[in-house]
Amino acid sequence: MNFIYAMLFFKSNKNVNSRNDRGKHQLPRSTPLVAALLVAMTTATLIVGLNQRVNRSAEVKHLLTDTEAELSQISILEWQAIARKELDTKSLSELQSARDRAAQTLKQLNSLDLEEHKLKKFFQLYAQYNQAIGTEFKLISAGQIAQAIAIEERLVDPAYKLLEAEISQLESIYSQQEELAKDKAIYGSALALFISTGVIGFLLWRFAQVQQMTELALAKQKNLIESEERFRALVQNASEVILVVNADWTINYISGSVEALLCCCPENLVGSNILNLFSQENKALMQNFLVECLHHPTKPLLELYVQCGQEQWRYVEIVGNNFIENSSVGGIVLTLRDISDRKRAVEELRHNAYHDALTNLPNRTLFTERLEQAVKRAKTEDGYAFALLFLDLDRFKIVNDSLGHAIGDELLVATARRLESCLRQGDTIARFGGDEFGILLDDIEKCDRAISVAQRIATSLASPFKLNGNEVFISTSIGIALGSKDVGWLDDILRNADIAMYRAKALGKDRYEVFDRAMHTQIVKRLQLENDLRRAIEQQEFRVYYQPIVLLETGEITGFEALVRWQHPERGFVSPAEFIPLAEETGLIVAIGEQVVRQACQQTRAWHEQFPHMTPLTISVNLSVKQLQHAQLIEQIDQILQQTNLSPLSLRLEITESLLMKNDEPVHKILSQLKSLGILLYLDDFGTGYSSLSHLHCFPIDTLKIDRCFVNRMTANDQGLEIVQAIAQMAHALGMDVVAEGVETPSQLFRLAELNCKYGQGYLFSQPLEAEAATDLIITQLENASRQGINKNDLVVAP
Repeated sequence: MNFIYAMLFFKSNKNVNSRNDRGKHQLPRSTPLVAALLVAMTTATLIVGLNQRVNRSAEVKHLLTDTEAELSQISILEWQAIARKELDTKSLSELQSARDRAAQTLKQLNSLDLEEHKLKKFFQLYAQYNQAIGTEFKLISAGQIAQAIAIEERLVDPAYKLLEAEISQLESIYSQQEELAKDKAIYGSALALFISTGVIGFLLWRFAQVQQMTELALAKQKNLIESEERFRALVQNASEVILVVNADWTINYISGSVEALLCCCPENLVGSNILNLFSQENKALMQNFLVECLHHPTKPLLELYVQCGQEQWRYVEIVGNNFIENSSVGGIVLTLRDISDRKRAVEELRHNAYHDALTNLPNRTLFTERLEQAVKRAKTEDGYAFALLFLDLDRFKIVNDSLGHAIGDELLVATARRLESCLRQGDTIARFGGDEFGILLDDIEKCDRAISVAQRIATSLASPFKLNGNEVFISTSIGIALGSKDVGWLDDILRNADIAMYRAKALGKDRYEVFDRAMHTQIVKRLQLENDLRRAIEQQEFRVYYQPIVLLETGEITGFEALVRWQHPERGFVSPAEFIPLAEETGLIVAIGEQVVRQACQQTRAWHEQFPHMTPLTISVNLSVKQLQHAQLIEQIDQILQQTNLSPLSLRLEITESLLMKNDEPVHKILSQLKSLGILLYLDDFGTGYSSLSHLHCFPIDTLKIDRCFVNRMTANDQGLEIVQAIAQMAHALGMDVVAEGVETPSQLFRLAELNCKYGQGYLFSQPLEAEAATDLIITQLENASRQGINKNDLVVAP
């Protein structure tokens, strides 16, 4: 609008004839009125069309945003389904709803795009994505998670990214189209207003001419003066600077607002070359812009810096309009708008989008972009290599929990500064979030460079941090992955560094580990084992074996210890040493333990019914730390006893010695609740833990089980005998029974009996047996007892 004001202002400075010369071939007086009305009607129609175009563009943008939201919802459902490795009914319903909404949105988009066909590529990409995501969810529903993940990586994720990019591009296109239509509508409205005003003026002029030509001339002159003053005030007080430049770049006119923008007096600039307002490097840009204004009817736009005063610079947006052929203006009209604040805001937003707010380090997004560039460079440039370091601060949570999050944040900032000091100028360090950092070492020759940096980081962090009067020590675990032409793509190098970092954590922390293929193989094997464990729980593939516990004095079987075994459908027998630690780590031991307790109780109850005249056998079941932490443990065991109709007096639960080291109230409470049910508690592998003697009297333990390592040391020369004797005497002093594990020789049996060790178990009596074989063992003992009784020569029971 400002350049229109300028045009009218300059036009007002021209001499205007009081009346037009009339020729012999003058057009009818109504012709200008009719022409003006036609132009006004055409302009109004154009404005209506432009408003419709604005509304349609806005509606398309809104529908594209809805589509993007639905795609995001589908993506979230996809990842939730992969994480749970199943697609439940609720998720399936949500997925179908999301896809239906997306389909309805696409239908509306299609109806809006019938003429322009700008969304053709979008529909094609959506069809590809919809087909791929459908295939993936079918695989998830079928339980084929690995195949679903493969489809996700190979088809779904690429299709999603392409579709997302296309949506973004379309939103940009329709935003530009909407803004352009709005601008055109505004200019059209101004034109319509101008024409309407002219029509009214024409009618008044004609009417006044009929009344009195003199009065019309005076009124016209008065209106012209008022119009000149009005437009002069608008131009001079506008926030934008308006200039008129001749074809030789000389400034012909400049508005007064230039003083606020460029700190220059308008009168001093008139007649000077406009290029003098710009720096040397921007003069060429400005000259090219002016040339473009001369040769293009459309309005060019330029953004660059101009100097304000001696030191200050401002960023301006320049819009040019060519009115050289217009006799009222006779030059190029330039509008300068100060966009410094907007530019700073954009730069700040861009910085915040790619940097961590706390440490001001690059964030994961920027780091990933640079890492992707390094990976691509490694693929195309021979001899180029890089290294990726993943860092995780050790025991950072303790600092947060003890000193507070404010001190924790200060520690992260101080750590970031120390990490930066360990790197070269070409390297990149980023904070991924929490206490995790990433470092990209660019263009290294060999692994020694990455190891040297890791060592330098460890040395730097070894010095204490002084934070708000507190002295804080911190260390870090570092995973190193090397990138070269032979290494995979972005996800591969990220995964490798992550695996190496967790390997460093597992090996004791405060160290670095360099990734090798064996680490990945181990992780894949562990993941497969975890998946097999989950399937084994569902399929109830775990079997309970029973090892007899005998009364050493008579050899009588008094009970059994339940030992879990896993018969894998493909691998066969899997050692407990292989799957029990993983079950403990993942928490699957709770479900496995429940199955073992239930099977053991059912079998013990069956023996009670099969051998009613025999002293009721007992069953011992190992209880892990995870099971003791399970909130429903007491309720679960009580329910199993009731369902199997087994007396609690026949159940013994074995806990590890390490549990007593905690000596915390929750553990004591759970053990007391188990005792209140009538269950006896055994302390397993006694003697292998640390500092449990000081806590032993605080817990309701009934029996100590001497670890097999001490029993094995009992030789003919009494090596290790003193330890077993001391444990037995201590147990008797505390009123506890003793069970010796790992009894394998008659000599061990004899010495244990001499030490008044009441019970024992081991391969001397029997190896762990399946339920049927254990039943046969009981029958054999009963038959031998009925024929000849039991004496010391019959202590060893054949399996």
